[in-house]
Amino acid sequence: RNWAEFKEHWGTLANRWKPLRATHIQAFDSAFQQEHRAFCYQLGREIQALVSDRCTSIRFGYEWQKNYLANLRHLDRCVPVSRMFDGLKGKPVVLVAAGPSLDKNVHLLAECKGRALVIAVGSAFTKLVRLGIEPDFAISFDGGVYNTIGHFAGLKSDVPLIFDAILHAKVAEEYAGRLVLMSIWPGGMLLDRPTGCDVGYVSIGPSVSCTAFALAHKIGCNPIVMIGQDCAVSDDRTHATGTHVDGTIDADNAYALRGIHSDRQPTDGANGQQVLSNPSLLTFKHWFEETIRGISDRTILNATEGGANIRGARNVTLRSVIDTFCKETIADDLAARKDRLFAPHSFDIGRCIQYLRASRTAATKLISDIRAKTCAPLAKELPDPRYAMIAFSMQAAWEQVQCGFKDEEVYPLVTEAMQFTLPLLDKTIESLEVSHALSTDCEPSKTAVSPVAGV
Repeated sequence: RNWAEFKEHWGTLANRWKPLRATHIQAFDSAFQQEHRAFCYQLGREIQALVSDRCTSIRFGYEWQKNYLANLRHLDRCVPVSRMFDGLKGKPVVLVAAGPSLDKNVHLLAECKGRALVIAVGSAFTKLVRLGIEPDFAISFDGGVYNTIGHFAGLKSDVPLIFDAILHAKVAEEYAGRLVLMSIWPGGMLLDRPTGCDVGYVSIGPSVSCTAFALAHKIGCNPIVMIGQDCAVSDDRTHATGTHVDGTIDADNAYALRGIHSDRQPTDGANGQQVLSNPSLLTFKHWFEETIRGISDRTILNATEGGANIRGARNVTLRSVIDTFCKETIADDLAARKDRLFAPHSFDIGRCIQYLRASRTAATKLISDIRAKTCAPLAKELPDPRYAMIAFSMQAAWEQVQCGFKDEEVYPLVTEAMQFTLPLLDKTIESLEVSHALSTDCEPSKTAVSPVAGV
């Protein structure tokens, strides 16, 4: 009955499993059948999400580390997303995802411009730009190569891009528009503390469309309208036409190799009939439903006009949204908000260099201690805040420690992670020193900066 409270305790417990076992008690199922089965269903989803998160961290840890450190070199081009928070209270927002139903109503999106805030995820951005429809913002944090060869490749647009530092480094490096930095990692260790700035935390979900939804909520928008949010397979497609992903399921498409066709599952559709989805897309649907359940002060509208039914979101057409909620122009409010967002801003580059150097010192010492066999127990060593800026590459090692592997078995992983990261740290420190010298009209520092106290 109080799932949110249990989930908080579960999160603490699950991150310390060695191992953790969930046991089914038949008596509870007999005495409290409805509650017990609902609890087991929720717990199963949490376990699935935990396993998925850990596999993702291990699979992409090195790539995220490389992107994170490379993107720090572009701090002088960024402004913090926190400037957007509570900036458009009570104004409508349309969140554009790239589901196949986007083809049904994307032509109406132009009517929303200047009458609603329009935010497009990276995979939908390509389609909109090619149609001559420029959203107010694009949002992405995908660290994979799809972003460089597809979503943003060759696009000539000055639409501001909201991104997290794990975004593929080539996107931020080559993107022509202005950059808005957000943090999808709570606690402030990765960006806030090193830069001396409240960058702005926006909660992450299984899809960038989930993060766009969380951002719309933080901006204060109402109603929050979703389009292209199918969470389902429609006409053998996972994505709209004209997107880089496209998502056609056929023998020649890579998506067939990902099990999308074979893993199809029926679920309730927005039109009242059953539609086909898959485990990956259903995680998006479940995230939206759980998040919406905790929101009581906003109107949530699903104007996808197809796909899976998202409980808590009222199914409407985009035409009805435009006629009901987009009657008045908010162009002046949008312009004023963008002026404040992109007012001159400087992250504390000198402070960031100090934090990076502290991380480098800690990483070098850790390798030395491992070789000298004087390393402290890894369960106490690896959570040290000094490793926060190199946490992505260390994640694979940390997961092994969490699951009860002996330190001696994990030492090679830790050493490998540090050896991978040290050259990246050096390159970022060197780049930031040059930009810091230019901004302060002095020569780059050649002396070592001592580790930051309390880092």
